[in-house]
Amino acid sequence: MNEDVARVRRQGQLRQKEKMEAMGRLAAGVAHDFNNILGIILGHCEILDLQLQSKNPAGKHVHAIENAAKRAAVLTRRLLAFSRDQIVRPKIVDLNTVIGDLRSMLSSLLCEGIQFLVEPAFDLGRVEVDESDITQVVMNMVVNARDAMPNGGVLIIRTANIDLDEVFVQQHVGSRVGSFVMLSVTDSGQGMTHETMAHIFEPFFTTKEVGKGTGLGLSTVYNAVKRNSGYISVRSKLGEGSTFEVYLPRIDLTMPREEARSTATEPFSCFSKAILLVEDDQQFRETICQLLKSSGYVVLEAATVHDAMIIANERRIDLVLTDLMIPGGGRYFIEWLKTSKPGTRVLYMSGYSATLIDSLGAAFVQKPFSKDCLLEQVEQLLTMT
Repeated sequence: MNEDVARVRRQGQLRQKEKMEAMGRLAAGVAHDFNNILGIILGHCEILDLQLQSKNPAGKHVHAIENAAKRAAVLTRRLLAFSRDQIVRPKIVDLNTVIGDLRSMLSSLLCEGIQFLVEPAFDLGRVEVDESDITQVVMNMVVNARDAMPNGGVLIIRTANIDLDEVFVQQHVGSRVGSFVMLSVTDSGQGMTHETMAHIFEPFFTTKEVGKGTGLGLSTVYNAVKRNSGYISVRSKLGEGSTFEVYLPRIDLTMPREEARSTATEPFSCFSKAILLVEDDQQFRETICQLLKSSGYVVLEAATVHDAMIIANERRIDLVLTDLMIPGGGRYFIEWLKTSKPGTRVLYMSGYSATLIDSLGAAFVQKPFSKDCLLEQVEQLLTMT
């Protein structure tokens, strides 16, 4: 009988894992297309802002549109976080230090009547993770715990060195045998039913009232953990609270020293610098072209890989600004640039294939981006020696 229960539980976990992966692919596709649209809106807002006089009453409407678009951009970034289509910047950290640095901020998130405790493990192992991801994980889990205790209660954050064995792995789909650092968040709140627990990591699923939450908090946690090669589990019982446990691979390396970065001393001038802009979305391409030209760059436009190759062969190019998802094949264009135009500076832009871009070790700007963000990246590449 116990074997039958275990088999049914494992099958349920496997179905949940497959469903989450499918929803992640859907979320990434939606975010990619939406980011292009937001890029057009934000770009035109910046162009209008440059053209309007400071006291023009239309300026406040432009800023309202811009702020709304930025809020939408935050939502698409959370969708990309759910889809795991984001760049991971890992470094070796001590989770006790991360939590200690966040403690005052976390306290400010809690309501009166909630007792907040931190129980760090002595001699905790190190983990190699994206610190911004883990910060987001901790904050989202604390906010979720807070919301589960509207009448007050106890919230405890714990850390521990844990070794997962075959027994644990057999009972938890997606986990693996090895040495881990565990981060847990426990609340004494309302708890959850088995039905609710089956959906909590799905995007837009929420038990809160309309307007009280987006339903992306725990889905973001789930995929931030996965993105950092970790595993998350939850234990809960209705009326008795919940415990979320995050397991991150433990490493035995010493903390690296940060190398001092040299800064350019020569003033930068964009005069006569030629940028080849490769983007198949005409509206987005025209918007970025205007932003670059308004800053003094010479901009050459291409909608396909074929057109881009012709221009690159005929004209002097200082930098290529290109999307990977372009007609003719972004990968093919990258390989062609490496062999035919070695040393060409390339800046990739996308609302989508961040994982692929990171594997190339290339400079990247995430759609939608501001004019300042784009110009900063372009200038950094053009001043590289």
